[in-house]
Amino acid sequence: MLSALQASVDYNKQLGQAAGKTGAEEARSSQLLIAILMGVALVISLLLAWQVTLMVDKGKVPTMPPRSFYYDRSGSSLLRR
Repeated sequence: MLSALQASVDYNKQLGQAAGKTGAEEARSSQLLIAILMGVALVISLLLAWQVTLMVDKGKVPTMPPRSFYYDRSGSSLLRR
C-alpha cells in the first residue's frame, strides 16, 4: 500500500514538473511574440512619421481655407451658400 502511495506521489510530481516546463515554454513564446510585434509597431510608426515629415516639407498637407471663405461680404458669420 505504501509503494502504491509513493508511486502516485511520484506520478503527480512528474505531471507537475511537465506542466511547469510547458508553462515556461509558453511564457517564452509569448515574450518573443510581444517583442516581435513591438518591433513591427515601431517600424510602422517610424514610417508614418517619415511620411508626415515628407508631406509637411513638400507643402502637401491640406490647410484650412482663408477666414474670409466662411464669412460673406457683409461680415456676418454665416457660411457661404
